[in-house]
Parts: sequence; structure tokens; C-alpha cells
Amino acid sequence: MIFAKNIRGLRLSCFIFIFLCSCAVGKTSTDIVAYVNQDIMNISQLEILALKYYGSVTGDHYTTDDRVLSVLKNHTIPLYSRFYALLREISPNTLELKQVHQNYVRGAGEILNGFKAKMIGLEKNDAGLMQLANRQIEEGGKEVGKWRIELYQLITKNKSVKMESKK
Repeated sequence: MIFAKNIRGLRLSCFIFIFLCSCAVGKTSTDIVAYVNQDIMNISQLEILALKYYGSVTGDHYTTDDRVLSVLKNHTIPLYSRFYALLREISPNTLELKQVHQNYVRGAGEILNGFKAKMIGLEKNDAGLMQLANRQIEEGGKEVGKWRIELYQLITKNKSVKMESKK
């Protein structure tokens, strides 16, 4: 599942950015470092936990619709809703970073809407709505992937990272 790969990539990216963001030089670099190390890292555990719950009942871990519905209702949607609300409150100082951040907000909003639609589809036993919700979740994951790539490009462009080689 593409979405599961995006989740793993997001987790890995967040942890890599913590270690890589240093040596801030200009205004954009300083903004990027604060954005990653403070803003995103302060809320990332909510997203990771919500996606972990969701992943525990989907794909290879799927057992019943009732289990998926329960996890969506009691764990995934409340956690992801809190994450999304906090994500929307983040307001980077520089225009470039604001534009990149909007990809994350759009993608996360799409994922959250997909979770909600899937919950409704499960409650109504509507296979068409569940398929639409799955596509929405996947598209949101792609948008978050786009954010990750554009953030990395912005970091390297502004020399906000010091890459250390492994021996």
C-alpha cells in the first residue's frame, strides 16, 4: 500500500530532519530549523500515533469492519484531528516555507477527511464510500509526500543542513 510507505517515510524524515537541521545561516534557514525542530516535531507524535492505530487494523492487519470502525472512531480520528488542528496553527515566517507548509496542511486535511468518510462508509456499510475514502487517504498521503520532498529541497537550497557522511 502506497500510503503505508508514505507513513514510514514521514516517520523517517521527521527523525532525520531533527539530526540534520543545524547551521542556520539566513532568515529562511533559521525559519526552517525552527519549523522542523520545534513546530513539526512538537506535533509529529500525534500523527505517528494516529497512523499507527490506523495501520494496525488495515492492510495485512485487517480483521473486521467493526474493528476498523472502532479504531477510527476512538483513536485515529481524534488523534489525527488534534494533529491537524495544531498543524493548521503553524505559521512559518518566510513565504517559501509557508508555501511548502500548505502542502502538508492540504495533505493532512485530505487524510483526515478520508478517515471521516471511511468511518461513515463503515457505519452505513457503503462500499463505494469506503473506496472513495481510501482514495482520499492515499491522495492525502501523496500530498504529504510532496511536502516532504519540497521541504528537503528548501533545506538543501538554503544550506540549512550539515550532511555527515557515514564511515
